Order: sequence, then structure tokens, then C-alpha cells
Amino acid sequence: VHKQSFEIGGRKFYGLDWLPRGELQTELAAIPPDAEFLVCHQVWQDFMGTNCATDGAIGEIPANIKYVLTGDFHKHTIINVNRKHVVSPGSLYIRSISEESEKNFFHAHGHPNGVVLFSSVPIKGRYVQHLEITTQAELDKWCDYLNSLLDVDDDAKRIVHIKIRQDLPEWHSRLNA
Repeated sequence: VHKQSFEIGGRKFYGLDWLPRGELQTELAAIPPDAEFLVCHQVWQDFMGTNCATDGAIGEIPANIKYVLTGDFHKHTIINVNRKHVVSPGSLYIRSISEESEKNFFHAHGHPNGVVLFSSVPIKGRYVQHLEITTQAELDKWCDYLNSLLDVDDDAKRIVHIKIRQDLPEWHSRLNA
């Protein structure tokens, strides 16, 4: 949808593919004045702060845009910045074990007063469990638990991140069994 205007349900949208700083600001200035939604994939300063180089800030988006549907930020959230509803669905699947394993998407629906409402809808996906094993009793307990997972008929493969004390007897052979 790069540099394209389109309509959904009588609402005007405009799309931009990822653009580097400088090019983004030029294209933001060229958004048609009748567009109400911006669909994009950018690294926004409003999400990232000063943690990394960003492409732009929500405040650079023209005032006629009321809703920003954006990717790149891997957190499921909605924030309000400069009278704009900024919707980030987050990643749809786990990209790193440090991410939350619960994933969602947003369902948009109109309200009689013209406002667009967003509902969070869960996505069945991979579950991440973090374990820290520091005693022999914990090793015994978690080995039994991990073996029980092998019998679970589940479409979503689980990810188990284990932090273990290396001096526990037979930990390696027990977890590889």
C-alpha cells in the first residue's frame, strides 16, 4: 500500500512502507489531507525513546491523521500521542524468548459516534516458560513436568528456557532423556 490511498468502510487510509529518517518526513508531508488512517511500519521515537535510532516521531504526522496503525514495535499496545490513536499489534509470533508469549491482534470496529474502537483478540501460539533450577528437588520436579509435556497433544510447540546450576548431579543426562 506504499504511497497509496484506499478506503475501507467509508474511512480513508494512506499507506507507507518503511522509510529511513529524512525520506519518512518528506512522505509524511505528502499524505493526502482527506486521509484519516496511516498504515506504516516505522521505528517511532514515541515507543523507543532514546534507546535506539528512530525513523521519526508521531508529532511529525499531519493533523488530519487520527489513527496510526504501525508495525516494528514488538509490543501489543495502543497509545495516544498528539490526539492520535497509535495502534501497535506487536509481533504475531515469538521472535525472541525474551518476548511475552501471549500474542494478540486488534479488531477495529466503528462506534455510532464515528470513533473507531479496537478490541484485543488473542492468537493461539507458542508458549514460553522460563525455569530456573537450583536444587536437586527442583530438577526432579521439573524433569517430571517436562516429560509430561511430551504427551500433550497441542498444535503450538512450547519453548522452555531453562537456567540450571551446572553442579547438579546428572542434570545433562536427565534433561536429554
